Amino acid sequence: MNDTHVKGVALAHFREFALQKVGEKGLEEIAATLSPAAAKAFTSPAACDWYELAAIVEIEHALARRLFNGDETAAAQLGEYDVEESISKVYRILFRLLDPATIIKKSGQLWSRFYDRGEVRVELLGPRRALVHVSGHGPREEIHCHEIRGGLLGCIKVCGIKTGKAEHTACVLKGAPACTYELTW
Repeated sequence: MNDTHVKGVALAHFREFALQKVGEKGLEEIAATLSPAAAKAFTSPAACDWYELAAIVEIEHALARRLFNGDETAAAQLGEYDVEESISKVYRILFRLLDPATIIKKSGQLWSRFYDRGEVRVELLGPRRALVHVSGHGPREEIHCHEIRGGLLGCIKVCGIKTGKAEHTACVLKGAPACTYELTW
């Protein structure tokens, strides 16, 4: 089975996030802990290229060890930063005028721009609550589920909502048919 691939823009944002926290020397130290393929992807990511999810997960683990004292749930900060940086300043102004439900409903369409497999299904449960079901994406480890959770939280925050929550309530790694995230704002 082929691995899922992720667009390099996420890696570029992970690198920027780490650079802000640990500087160039810290980036070199993180890269030194990675396999050659993951180190190459981390040190010089091309935003338009596709990278194997295995390399992304390896990088997420290395960043969690260095930036978050090994707390893999904090990988959500990587996803949140990625979404916030992916949206240009012009769109950020427009998104503040939108309800998060509008963006969350579009997440299924946006998914294929950043992942080469998988699908997203959204259930709106009320004016400030939604379930997002992600399936077929082949997460390798739970750390990547936390990164996705952070990306969904980022979708809420770009609308100017600072008190949003995203919880990972079901996981394919634990036998569920889809990773499910409950979003409230």
